[in-house]
Amino acid sequence: MAIGEGGFRDVPQAAPVPRPQVLPYGEWIDAKPSGTPGPVVWGAMAYSPDADRILLVSGAASTIGPTWIYNPTGNVWAAVPNGSATPGALAGSSLVYDEELRQFVLFGGYHPYANPPSLGENATWLFDPATLVWTNVTPAVSPPTRFGQAMVYVPGTDEIVLFGGTHETWLPSFGGVYVSTLTDTWVYDAVANTWTNVTPAFSPTWNSNPHMWYDPAFGKVLLLTQIPGETWLYDATLSTWSKLANQSGPFDDWPAAAYDAAAESLVVFSGGFDSLGNDTWWFSAAAQTWTKTFVGTAPPPPRYGAMAAYDSENGYLILYGGRDYATTLNDTWLYRPTSPPALSASIEADPVQGPAPLIVAFHGVPSGGIAPYTYAWDFGDGSGDAVTDPSHAYATAGSYTARLNVSDATGNSTTTNVTIDAQPAVAWYFAVPPAENLLWAIGLTVAVAVVAGLATYRILRPRPPPKG
Repeated sequence: MAIGEGGFRDVPQAAPVPRPQVLPYGEWIDAKPSGTPGPVVWGAMAYSPDADRILLVSGAASTIGPTWIYNPTGNVWAAVPNGSATPGALAGSSLVYDEELRQFVLFGGYHPYANPPSLGENATWLFDPATLVWTNVTPAVSPPTRFGQAMVYVPGTDEIVLFGGTHETWLPSFGGVYVSTLTDTWVYDAVANTWTNVTPAFSPTWNSNPHMWYDPAFGKVLLLTQIPGETWLYDATLSTWSKLANQSGPFDDWPAAAYDAAAESLVVFSGGFDSLGNDTWWFSAAAQTWTKTFVGTAPPPPRYGAMAAYDSENGYLILYGGRDYATTLNDTWLYRPTSPPALSASIEADPVQGPAPLIVAFHGVPSGGIAPYTYAWDFGDGSGDAVTDPSHAYATAGSYTARLNVSDATGNSTTTNVTIDAQPAVAWYFAVPPAENLLWAIGLTVAVAVVAGLATYRILRPRPPPKG
């Protein structure tokens, strides 16, 4: 198997299924991909920006393998071959992508089909996209067993923050399972493989299946609870929690949520274990407000326990599975919440000047718009290219304007340029005449010929004082 984009090893997969090249804004689209994993509820899903792939760890489902990968561009799911060790199907686990380690981190959950029943896990697993291998790296000091916790990766500190969850204990004297709720806060350093309990004195109260996300525009971690009116703010640098003003929002049990970087908002597809829902909400940390959005076409059917992740490459959310009381679902939905930033582009060139013949390596850097992008290079000497990273040789001295035109999937385009200075060849000649008048000075004449002419310089140094 070959190594794919972003270091993600390719896996055998079904043929790609076309999806809309450009998703309409504010509408849910049933993607109908190939290779669908199967019915899943209470699973875990996370996105790798390095590879533009989504990893799914199955939850309460009986017909699928434990790990699947979704390729948004090809609109296809592929099963990861089972290795010697896997976490298995885990309901209520948490999965995030660690951008520093470039691996997925999985924690907690319970095995829904274990016999006797699983009471929760506290294993820490790493999934390496380059090898498709799971590794149990559980350190000696770890959070207690739990499921239904919240977990998020914080780019500013390159750490993972975990909050809360449900802990179960088998007590024969109690006559069965004793359920306790957790309000602790832990930090995981994936590189050092260490968990640290950082629970402050003032913390959120326990709630069922919270969601956490990092808002880069706000620079903080936020916690969505299912307690009416409660949204919390966590400062990862100071390890402190603070409660935001009460809001009216989507306070359903087991919703699906993901942070949309383009909209700078958390997008929530409401669940509702007690009362099924299919509303779509946004939360803006800057405005500290919830907004229920209008969905132009039919949204996904009502459900609870679905999974969601945000694809930053294409700018939309992916929703998978869940349950509608009678049936566990296996559908994949796409949603583009907002218009992307305006398309722009820049050029990286190395070197930008030097003697001819000058070989320059170019790199096009698009941003905004909607991927995929197309490239049209004009090197300024009558030649061009259509790849992302071309290399070009300027054979003749001169000043050239290299231009790049980038177009996105909607047909919008932008142009940028950089100046390349291919300089004439330079020849240096040095002539040192005999020294003159050593008693009074030491003279050095240097003749420098630089193609166009001859320059002569005389450097005088005082005579040393006489002895005595």
